[in-house]
Amino acid sequence: MKKITISTKGSFAQELRKQLASFRGDLDKVQGRLLSDITTRAPSPISAAVSKTYAVGKLAAVKRYNFLGGGKRSLTKRGNTIVVANKDGDDYNLEFSGTRFSDWPTFANNRQVVPKFVKVRGSKRLGTKTKRVRKPYTVTREVIRGKRVAIEPTEGNRVFVLGQKQHLKPHIVTPSHDYPRVFGSTSIPQAIMQPRTIEAWKPQVVELIRKRLDHHLDQLAKKRRRK
Repeated sequence: MKKITISTKGSFAQELRKQLASFRGDLDKVQGRLLSDITTRAPSPISAAVSKTYAVGKLAAVKRYNFLGGGKRSLTKRGNTIVVANKDGDDYNLEFSGTRFSDWPTFANNRQVVPKFVKVRGSKRLGTKTKRVRKPYTVTREVIRGKRVAIEPTEGNRVFVLGQKQHLKPHIVTPSHDYPRVFGSTSIPQAIMQPRTIEAWKPQVVELIRKRLDHHLDQLAKKRRRK
């Protein structure tokens, strides 16, 4: 076997290194723009998938980005969960961070208002006074859209609602705590990661990545042809 060595020393090597460095730099920019696209555009199909199954509006489920111009953007005030994209080798990862969602539609005796107090007359014979009390009521919550589930207190616990009209939150008092706590529930990140929710939004996000990657690579090819 014979071989021929082609020297790349001198100006040729310098130009090659320059072009390769430029190409790598352009590819890094493409990756950065793609991650930005995923972060800003993925919330739309994800929040739509969550809202389809769960009793929460699209804007309340996932925060969106508002574009302010000049390359600047800001997150919406509304929304429970933030979506962030990052790259790990050849894979793109989506991370979801949000608080435990306690604003699922909550009802007291099938109404979104705190039950009123009623007067209970006392008895002169027994020496009791008239007092104002709330009659016992059933607390239900709608997590899955269209399906209300009663929150049943266990022995020694008391479940009740606090809040304003159409914005109630279920609370619980237990023997081990002498103060009310918000009754826990499914979080939006947990809802996003449910298999049936993933089936709804993942194909759309994969298609989004493909289209935006093709777009940025096309723009890069046009840029390099102009050089």
